[in-house]
Amino acid sequence: MEILLLSSALIFLLSRNNGGMLLGSFTASGVASMRKAIAIIGSAIILGVVLEGWKVHPANMTVGGYMPALLTSLIIFLISNVFEIPISLTSIVVLSLTGSSLAWGLKVDWIYLRNVILAWIIAPFLTLALALLIHRASSILFSKANLLTISLSNRLASYLISVYAAYSLGTNTVGFIFNMAGGARLLNVALALAAVFLGVFFSGRAIYKMGEKFLVLSPQRFFSSLTSASIVLWILTQLGLPGILTYNLIGAFIAMAWFSPLTLINVRQIRWYFLAWITTSIVSVPAGYLIGVVVRPA
Repeated sequence: MEILLLSSALIFLLSRNNGGMLLGSFTASGVASMRKAIAIIGSAIILGVVLEGWKVHPANMTVGGYMPALLTSLIIFLISNVFEIPISLTSIVVLSLTGSSLAWGLKVDWIYLRNVILAWIIAPFLTLALALLIHRASSILFSKANLLTISLSNRLASYLISVYAAYSLGTNTVGFIFNMAGGARLLNVALALAAVFLGVFFSGRAIYKMGEKFLVLSPQRFFSSLTSASIVLWILTQLGLPGILTYNLIGAFIAMAWFSPLTLINVRQIRWYFLAWITTSIVSVPAGYLIGVVVRPA
């Protein structure tokens, strides 16, 4: 029961952190009220978990140690939130699981872990290139369109992109945590369903605020960024690798700033985000090991 509650708590926090971005871009289209947007975004995340969440399974790396890993992740998240330290919940969960598995004497697939870490490093650069291509293609496509066509296209794009991003999040990170609690059991599904919708309902504008700290994007550039980040996250799902939507987005944001010479980038803020991410990720391994030792079965 403990593992179900812990996984539900992390799914709630993950949905809350990303829900603001998804709701913001969704409601910006003006095609749905906030209540409908919450229902659609929440449903898209759950649909991703159900249809493809099984592809990103913690058993690919190790076959136990899930409870201490989830507990460690929750503790690190809460501490980071108190001190306003930016983190990646995905990296904390994966690396905490590495530590807890070692504490429990379980075999860890180091090749899989290596591939996951390489994916985290490569994904932002892939997202950067893809964002440039998408933005360039859309600019050419609408270069001769009238204002009404552009407005309607932007509204439709914000609707579709937000749903796709929510679905991709469900297939990957949410699915990984969901599988740590045992997968598609009735109680697990019910708790995950409640956690997702409550998380989206109570979400703020975390990703928007993050972006505004080091650059300001037009809606078109933001949609290009979100599309590319979501596509890369979905690709990682097909490879069975947990990805990080937030840091994929940073790569896309940099691409959009690069594409526009009038945009200034706060390099210090970007450096702080990546330094905090690396530090909290590294700390997760010994923290997971320590908590694994404390709660290890007799």
